[in-house]
Amino acid sequence: MDLRLLKYFLMTAQEMNITSAAKILHITQPTLSKELKHLEDELGITLFERSGRNIALTEDGTWFRKRAREIIRLSDDLEKECIAISNSDIHGDLSIGVGEADFLNTIGKCVNNVHTKYPHIRFHMVGGSGDRFLEKMDGGELDFIVLIDSPDIKQYNYVRLPDQELRGLYMLRDMPQVEKGYVTPEDLRELPLILPKRKGLHFILRNWAGMEYDDLNVVATYNLIYAVRTLAENGVGCVMCNSGCIHSSKLAFVPLKPVYTDQFYVLYKQKNPMKPSARVFLEELRKLV
Repeated sequence: MDLRLLKYFLMTAQEMNITSAAKILHITQPTLSKELKHLEDELGITLFERSGRNIALTEDGTWFRKRAREIIRLSDDLEKECIAISNSDIHGDLSIGVGEADFLNTIGKCVNNVHTKYPHIRFHMVGGSGDRFLEKMDGGELDFIVLIDSPDIKQYNYVRLPDQELRGLYMLRDMPQVEKGYVTPEDLRELPLILPKRKGLHFILRNWAGMEYDDLNVVATYNLIYAVRTLAENGVGCVMCNSGCIHSSKLAFVPLKPVYTDQFYVLYKQKNPMKPSARVFLEELRKLV
C-alpha cells in the first residue's frame, strides 16, 4: 500500500473537503478524487460518503483512519530511527505506560540517565490501565508498560523493579481505622470501597486475605487515580491504592494488615526488534536493577 495514498486520505478526512485537501497537498482536485477512488478500489471498502461537494467518513472510513494514522506514525518513527543510526545519534520517541505507578523512583532515574546520554530522545509517559496498556503495546503505541504484581503473560519479557509500595486505603481522617492505624480483612468487607479497575486486584485479594471481589462493598472503580480523589474527600468511599498516590489534607493513608506491598514490573514484547531508543532505555534500566 502506498504511504502517499494514506497521507492523501488522512488530509481529506481532516478537511472533510476535497478542494481544501487538494490545495494543502498541492495537487489538483480531480487528481485527489482519482487517487482516493483508487485507494477504495484497492481496499475493497468505501471510505467516504459523497453528496455533491460534501463528504463524510463511513464507518469503515473511521476505522481505516485510525489504522492509517498508526501506519504513518510508525513510518515516521522508522525514518527517524534510520537517520539516528546512520548518524550514530540516537533520538526519537519512547512511550511508557505507567498507570498508577507514575511515581516510581527507578523509572525516573532511568529516564534521567538516558536523557543525559541521549538528549534527543523524547519520552511520553502514558496513563491508563494494565489491560488497555497491553493492547496499545501490541499495536505499537507503547514501547514499555509498568505493571503491578508478577506478570503471567507468556508473550512478554519483563524486568522486575526494586520499587515496592505499601497498599492500603485513603479515607477521611475521622474514620476509626485512621486512629487504629491499619485496615483488616474484616474492615475491608464493611467499608464502602473505590477500587482500581484491573484484573490483578482479584489476585491481591485472594493472596492477602483469601477473599473474593464479590465479598466487598464496591461503590466505584477507577483507571486513573486522580479522578477519584474528590469522591473520597466527599465521603463516597475509601480508595484502595499505594501510599503516595493521593495528596489531600482531608484524607489519610491507612495500610492493610497483614501488610501488603506491591511489586512493580516493566514489560516489553518478546522477540520484537527494538528501536534504538527502546534498546538504550532497557540497557539503562537493567543497570539500575
